Amino acid sequence: MAVGDGFRVSDVRCAGGPAGFDAPEVERGHLLVAARRGAFLRREGPTEALVDGTVAYLSARRLPERTGSGRPATAAARRRVVSQAQAALAADPRLGLVALSRVTGCSPHHLSRVFTHLTGLTVSQYRNRLRVSLALERVAEGERDLAGLAGDLGFADHAHLTRTVRAATGRTPSSLRAAFREAGCDRNVGMFDRAWSRA
Repeated sequence: MAVGDGFRVSDVRCAGGPAGFDAPEVERGHLLVAARRGAFLRREGPTEALVDGTVAYLSARRLPERTGSGRPATAAARRRVVSQAQAALAADPRLGLVALSRVTGCSPHHLSRVFTHLTGLTVSQYRNRLRVSLALERVAEGERDLAGLAGDLGFADHAHLTRTVRAATGRTPSSLRAAFREAGCDRNVGMFDRAWSRA
């Protein structure tokens, strides 16, 4: 497509052969690779990454890499990315999209797209459901410091916690705490289930 002093721009069309990786390739120079359409898997040593239109990478000289169309592997890679994001959010519900993309090793755009496709929820919706669930558990256990709870779960402040819980359950954390207290300890679980079922 273009040639200059020390560089060349090429448009390469991959055939998309059978699933699995091709034989290792070793480049003679450095390459900047950007996928324009479709997707493929790239393996360099033990590292495997999905490359699609949201990703570009630099391939170093004399470093063996393997690529493959791997359609079944691509689906597995997408499931793996979503599972990694869900596990990371379970461990720390304060993580945002950029931090999750670092954990999963893919771009925020790709993570967002794949996550929504596989779960039916955006990353933000999933994180909020998880945070509301954790907030309801703590409120049912008698948590009184709602500002501290908001900070622990990654809400901007007490008001953000209240808005999010009200949107999910139809009630504020304070009114839920009173309802849990009125229901008594032996009925907290049922009250918790009813509050959450509205989400």
